[in-house]
Amino acid sequence: MNSTTQQSNQQNADDLAVDRFCAALKAKMAKQRAKGYGGWDDKAQCPTERLQSMLKEHLEKGDPVDVGNFAMMLFNRNESTSLPQTPQSSDLISREKVVQHLLAHAEATPTWNTHDLLKSIAKEVQNLS
Repeated sequence: MNSTTQQSNQQNADDLAVDRFCAALKAKMAKQRAKGYGGWDDKAQCPTERLQSMLKEHLEKGDPVDVGNFAMMLFNRNESTSLPQTPQSSDLISREKVVQHLLAHAEATPTWNTHDLLKSIAKEVQNLS
């Protein structure tokens, strides 16, 4: 078999696989629509973060058709499949320590008012970012 024939056969196999997957995606979407699901295309009704979370949840469940549908939804909304970055637990601990330190300082310094305290906390937290 020459390389042109192999390439043609591979392209045909790829096309057939995509067609089968697409048919499964459409069937699952129709099934869910019949159950009353919908609104993925409305960002007010279904925020991006919700779709991203659902994609991750279904990835862990192991159903490639659900994963494909959530990826399709995000793709058509020009959104990323990545969840927003959350602070690392070490960042949260550092921030908590800063807040605890400032609160202790505020208690030891009765002349501090709430405004001064909040201003200092905001400054310290910003320095951690």
